[in-house]
Formats: sequence, structure tokens, C-alpha cells
Amino acid sequence: MDWRLKAYGYKLLSALPFSDRLDRAIKGILASGERTGADLNLTPAIKMVHRLGQMAGFRCEGAHVMEIGCGWSPVPALLFYLLGAGEITLQDLNRFLSARRFADTSAQLADRLDRIASETGADPDELGRKIRLLSQARSMEDFLVRANMRYLAPSDASRLPLADGCLDLVYSTCVLEHVRKDDLAPILGETARVLAPGGLAYHIVDLSDHFSHSDPSIHRLHFLRFDQQTWEKRYNSRLLHQNRLREPDMVRLFEEAGFEILHLESQADPKEAEVLAASGLAPEFQGIPAQKAAVHLIHALLRKPESD
Repeated sequence: MDWRLKAYGYKLLSALPFSDRLDRAIKGILASGERTGADLNLTPAIKMVHRLGQMAGFRCEGAHVMEIGCGWSPVPALLFYLLGAGEITLQDLNRFLSARRFADTSAQLADRLDRIASETGADPDELGRKIRLLSQARSMEDFLVRANMRYLAPSDASRLPLADGCLDLVYSTCVLEHVRKDDLAPILGETARVLAPGGLAYHIVDLSDHFSHSDPSIHRLHFLRFDQQTWEKRYNSRLLHQNRLREPDMVRLFEEAGFEILHLESQADPKEAEVLAASGLAPEFQGIPAQKAAVHLIHALLRKPESD
């Protein structure tokens, strides 16, 4: 789809009455005709588990974890369930999950238990027992109880109904790039509050132009050519918000929230950095080296200090 048509469509939809409800209904119809893409979501989830264990000594067994912005597909949360997490909190601004989505995702993971066992070292028999337990669920509430999950949606991630220091891990997958700049610091500060001293955070942040995901005629950094006024007025929208923050911005926000950065993987295409250097950046991005501005994906492993 042409990126301009998609941008204008979202701008128009955002201005309509009951736009949030209409957006959820449209996405629900589209999602109901598709599988949840378990392979697409399982790969980064397993990578996250590996990084947490190898670089921070994290163990899933008995851990209390929370996902910020869980969206439609509970693949990471169900992986933590299969690996023995003690309690899993799913948070989202809108209520997207349903019994059907849980059942569909569970069925897909049931077909991938050999892979999960092989790549995580989990006991195949225990994985099978847990997935069979979920297969017996007949309602959303039943799924949540069987998986020891709670679903906070709709909810505000900057004001969580959770006690101080109650979590061992907070994570998100391709969510923070959609949060307004002014809202990110409060959200990260709140996640630091609910993490126990020494607790961990893991955020996968997609810094690319999301219009490029469906329009191959533009590159992943296309949106950096627009100044802020043009971007907000013509293309950005409430229902598909892209904050356009770059890697240095995210690092600063993590550190200002009090986190120690244990590991930062930054992915960039050298050819796209060359394109940026040749074509030029909008004024807001000209102070950032092209190789930093060109980063399109980061995996950030963070730790809350043991004490202030």
C-alpha cells in the first residue's frame, strides 16, 4: 500500500467519532482472518530469554514479569508461562486480547514445542503438560487463571495498579516507538518503580518508518526527511503514532529513568546511512551522526540498581 494513502487514512480515521472503537473493530476483523504469526513473534521472544539468562542471570522459574503493550499476540507471555514464570501481568492501553486469540496462539505454540525445548533447554514433557492445560480453557478468564496471568486493559502504563518493587522483569516488543515523547519518561519511571531492586527490563524498539513495512518503495528511514511540523500535520496520527526517536534518545530516556544499560544491540543498514548522509536529514535530526540516526532496531537490556 502506498505510504501516503495509509498515512492519510489513519489521519482521517483518527478524526472520526468513536475512532478508537472503530480502529479496534477493524483490526479485530483483520486479525480474525490471520494466524498470530507465532514464528515471527517467537524468534525475538526466545532471543530475549537467552539474553536475560546469559547476560543478567535471569531465571524464568517463579519470576514475576510484566509486558507493556501486549497487543493482539500473547506469544512472549505464553513463552514465559511455558518456562515457569510465577506470575505474568499483561498491560495495554486498549483491550485487544480475547479467548480466541489465546486459543489460536496456544495452538500454534503447541506445534512448536520441540523448537522451544531445543532452544531453551526446557523439559518437553513439562511443556506438553502446560500447553494441554491451556487447551482445556473455555473462556478468557479461564485462560488467565490457568496461565497465572492478569490482564490490565485498558490501563495507563504510567500509573500502574501495582506495588513498589513487585516485579522481576518488565519487557516490551515494538511498543515504545508508538508512545508520545512526553509520555515515555513517566512510563519508564513507573516501570522502575514496580521493579524490585536489581530487577530487569528488556525493550525491543522498532525505530524504522512503519509505513515502509507495507510500502517497499520507501526505505526504513524515510520519515526522517520531514521536519516535525510537516510530519505531525500531514502524516503522523493518533492511531498510528510514530515518535521518530533515535537510538541516542532512547538511551538517554533509559538512563534518566535510573536504569543501568547492561546490553544494547543496535541494528542499522550501512547503505541506509549512506542514503541519509547524501539526502540529508530534517533539522531535528541533523545533530545526530548518520550512523546513529540510521539505527532501525534496538534490543535494550536494562537493570534497576540494587540501591539508590
